[in-house]
Amino acid sequence: MGYLILGVLIIIVGIAISSSISPDKLNANKESVKEQAKVRPAKGRKDAYFDLRNMALEMTADKIGLAYDPGELKVYGIIMDWNVGKTTVSLSSFASGDASMYLSTGGGILGGGGHQNVRIAVFKYLKVGQGFLEKAMSVVETPIPSNGEVYFYFLTPNGKYLGSSDMVELENGTSEWRLLFEEANRVISALRVIS
Repeated sequence: MGYLILGVLIIIVGIAISSSISPDKLNANKESVKEQAKVRPAKGRKDAYFDLRNMALEMTADKIGLAYDPGELKVYGIIMDWNVGKTTVSLSSFASGDASMYLSTGGGILGGGGHQNVRIAVFKYLKVGQGFLEKAMSVVETPIPSNGEVYFYFLTPNGKYLGSSDMVELENGTSEWRLLFEEANRVISALRVIS
């Protein structure tokens, strides 16, 4: 378990570093950069992160092509937010087989559902997640976790549900959410392979 968490943290740091190159560094021609900015105003990394996260949290079953009865407690998506200090990692996984990961510091991996290894990991993760829904509480607000916390937001036709765990408990194997966290890490690993 410790090696899996260490491996995922290394992946996260690698993505953050590789995505931290600014447009100014990529394009030495400052006039061209200014022209590009006029056409498409640059968003801050935090803005882009929150836009992606909010879009995932507002996803409905019908938007991903699934039909569920209103009020049914069937998990069609899980958004895992993992606060690792100065960065929050969000992993969105849906019953369509799609998954994406984005970092509050910028960067990430979008649209992994086109790859079979990602789809397999996502389907298993959501199946395991269905068994954890009874431990979660119904929520309206969807805050970011504090440092060292992991939140699991379950999306159902009957609303959002939240489960949470302390990272220390996940690492030492005492958290009741350990199995779900391990499955989420398998989705992250599958996404990393395609990047």
